[in-house]
Amino acid sequence: MSFFDANQLSVAATLLHQAASTPIPDDSDDDFGTTEIPHPSEETAKTYVTLMGGEVHAFETHRSTTVSDVKALIHKRLGHSICSQKLILGDSVLSDLNARLGELGVAEASMLTLLLNREPLGQSLLEERNGKKMQMNDGGPPTTALNEFQLKSWQAASKHSKWNEWNDVTWGNLGCWGVDFYWTTRSDDCRYEYWSTAPGDNEFGVLVRVDADSVIAIAQGSDDGLNLIDESFDNDIFKQLVKEGWPRFSREEDEDKENYITTIERMDMEKMKMEKMMKKKMLMKKKGIKIN
Repeated sequence: MSFFDANQLSVAATLLHQAASTPIPDDSDDDFGTTEIPHPSEETAKTYVTLMGGEVHAFETHRSTTVSDVKALIHKRLGHSICSQKLILGDSVLSDLNARLGELGVAEASMLTLLLNREPLGQSLLEERNGKKMQMNDGGPPTTALNEFQLKSWQAASKHSKWNEWNDVTWGNLGCWGVDFYWTTRSDDCRYEYWSTAPGDNEFGVLVRVDADSVIAIAQGSDDGLNLIDESFDNDIFKQLVKEGWPRFSREEDEDKENYITTIERMDMEKMKMEKMMKKKMLMKKKGIKIN
């Protein structure tokens, strides 16, 4: 099923028509200047992005500039979160964030259309922005137990399941407790989903990022925490997830602090117990009761 409907493509076509009759902006009149990603060894080209209102922005790019890079430039200049952006070239949605502009046929003075969708795929099927579901495999095979978007997430995670051979037919090696599913929706308008299993002595899971266009596995997890699969996702949101220990990890310093607090509480309880015992003995002595 396409995630981009005919109405949206019609809007995009209208925008392209409007953009064709709109003067290309002069960089000298642009308060922001021309935003670029430096690639000193490559020839620079201008790529134009047109918005819903017909506004056009110029960006300096290169053949090796990725779709993700362009979205980052748009975010830097216009403030639109990367996950909310849909870029269109002609009638094609540029959904592969790692695709290079040169490979996509984007050349000098190419025009991209930007549409904004602030809701991650499948968000309307969730009752809460954050949550969890335990032992998803109890509902049968993945194609039965999961909805359309959960299945896409599981399939993305399965590609990075190492030797556990996750799949959408038999699930694969899930370990003793099956597979648990966690999700959290963040300020970048993306939903982060974590599939957690226990195939051996160590927890194993995969973190998936869901935006308005794509479902991508970005990190693997274990008892030691999260490790990025793709360094391009090493952003503030990922760092925030790591700092929080979401969904099931604790930082080493947090564990040390917890152990320290537990020790202090235990000492206080022992102290209170001793004081209570001493008061009881003094009271018994005062009443002339013999203490063994």
